[in-house]
Amino acid sequence: MEIQSRKNPEVKEITYLKDKKYRDDRGLYLIEGEKSVKEAVFYGVDLVKIVGTEEKLLPYKNLGIPLMQVSKEIAEYVSDFKTPQGVVAVAKKPDNRLIAPLFNSILLDNLQDPGNVGTIIRTAVALGIRDIYTISCADPYSPKAVRASMSGIYNVDIHDGSAQDVLRALEGVSIIS
Repeated sequence: MEIQSRKNPEVKEITYLKDKKYRDDRGLYLIEGEKSVKEAVFYGVDLVKIVGTEEKLLPYKNLGIPLMQVSKEIAEYVSDFKTPQGVVAVAKKPDNRLIAPLFNSILLDNLQDPGNVGTIIRTAVALGIRDIYTISCADPYSPKAVRASMSGIYNVDIHDGSAQDVLRALEGVSIIS
């Protein structure tokens, strides 16, 4: 059954995930666009549901992931894209505790642009870096950061915390600035 109303409770829940406070409260985030959703499936991201038009949901029919068929208008409404692609996934945020890195890592401090956070994530993946620590940064799970990471967010562990907690986790680790 196709959902066509913005007042639908599930549609409302999805649109709330554009807000950091709601993402943090629910432990969920949005993945938008055909390529990003396909890569999330490929990398085994814990997807709660995939939302899209009938046509865009076809590749996901037999994967055991809950699907939510919506009208084109609702698909555009839940999207954060300027040019929506008709498919959005709701994913669980991984539980990345503040632990010392085993290999090279990156520490981001007070980086406020989500696009820059996503770009650094993408670059870190290209360099083989697995752990990224953040202090007072833009949310790496914001739609803009996820999009800018170009699926890199699925291949790193993001460790977020206060300056004191992050530095405690990095105690004894050489930091190059």
